Amino acid sequence: MVCSGNICRSPLAEAVLLNRRTDSVSNVSSAGIGALVGSAAHPEAVRVADLKGLDISGHRARQFDR
Repeated sequence: MVCSGNICRSPLAEAVLLNRRTDSVSNVSSAGIGALVGSAAHPEAVRVADLKGLDISGHRARQFDR
């Protein structure tokens, strides 16, 4: 999953995909094209995830690379 800063959309998408997977997908992650490297997920994203029963509180932003 890729977005801009890797603190809102892509961490949420990663959590949703991991939660819904039914096969043995072994490599699901998220990153940003202009990532705020090392930053935690935005508090509002953490709150939204929590409302959906997902936990992204341990997320740390990563820069997208090949």
